[in-house]
Amino acid sequence: SEQSSTVSQAWFGFQFSLGFLTVFRTQLAYSRYWEGATLMGRIRGQWFNATSNLFAFCSPKDEKKEQVDHFQQYLVRLVSMLHCSALQQIADVAAEGFEILNVDGVDAAGLKFLDDNPEERCFILLQWIQRHIMDAQGSGVLSAPPPIISRVFQEFGNGIVHIQDAEKLTSIKFPFPYAQ
Repeated sequence: SEQSSTVSQAWFGFQFSLGFLTVFRTQLAYSRYWEGATLMGRIRGQWFNATSNLFAFCSPKDEKKEQVDHFQQYLVRLVSMLHCSALQQIADVAAEGFEILNVDGVDAAGLKFLDDNPEERCFILLQWIQRHIMDAQGSGVLSAPPPIISRVFQEFGNGIVHIQDAEKLTSIKFPFPYAQ
């Protein structure tokens, strides 16, 4: 009876330890999952907000209509490419075939430059977007004052910071002891 009591206590201790480790591992994995999902939602939301603000800041003047249309269409293509590049940077899957609207308006040399610098695509596209915004501000396509437009730069920049945070979740793997 003393031996069965010892075995019973050992068995209980083993079950408790295994249950505790399983719950701990599951909680850690769940936390990482929601952190990634939250960051991706923030990125999309910030970039959508920045893009919609730029649409709202466009000049309502009839003589600027064609320039405004070009600005908006090219901006949306660049943001689409930026989001795709962000997903490719973060994704931990073999086939990274994310869709974009299209590349109309982006010259072949620019596309080649993006292809030649896959690790820097998000930064390159961010610079293109910022240059596009500044050109539009200078030509009168954007009618908001510079301090208001600077908020758009902040939104795009915050999205890039969140990409770096999300990338940590895929580059720093789930700890091996917990995975076992």
